[in-house]
Amino acid sequence: MGGRISRTGALLLVVAAAALGVAVTGTPALAHNPLTASDPKDGARTARPPSAVKLTFLSRVDPKTTTVTVTGPDGTPAGGGQPTIAGNKVSVPLRPAAAGLYMVAWQMVTDDGDEVSGRVRFTLTAAVAPATPTEPATTPTATAPATASPTPPPTGGPGIFNQPSIAERPESSKVGSGWIGWLMFGIMLAIVLGLTGVLVARRARRQAQQQR
Repeated sequence: MGGRISRTGALLLVVAAAALGVAVTGTPALAHNPLTASDPKDGARTARPPSAVKLTFLSRVDPKTTTVTVTGPDGTPAGGGQPTIAGNKVSVPLRPAAAGLYMVAWQMVTDDGDEVSGRVRFTLTAAVAPATPTEPATTPTATAPATASPTPPPTGGPGIFNQPSIAERPESSKVGSGWIGWLMFGIMLAIVLGLTGVLVARRARRQAQQQR
């Protein structure tokens, strides 16, 4: 009876030790933070590429120790910018071009100091046409209204507006107008002298009558 109990206890100790060893050896594997989901999925084929590749891990991802790269056919870079990390989710902008195999590779350092790496592959079945830049709409410029040129005064036909100016008159008219001016001046001078003579004569007569 006692032999059976001792054998059973020894067996339990062996099972407990084995379980403890499995737990100890299994702890690092659980701390490796494996990938649990991706969009697109590994091995997917699509004609319409997503704007970004999304990765989901088992636990939190440290942005300081995590790098993600995206390459297209022939190893050409296909990433559209730096990855965005929030908790256990990583999003990488995608800039696809040619059709072919695309690879998303990541590498990180877990909390226990182990380096973990992996990759997701998907195939783009159709090439993506490059985006054509849109030209800004041009606004028409307002044109200034044409200004009407001043209409010159009429030059022909009768009327006072068509009389030639003094500068345009011929020399004969200028001489005639000058002669008339001198004639008028002479007439006025004669009138003044005549009036002066009459006044002097009257004064002389008065003086002569007073002396008598």
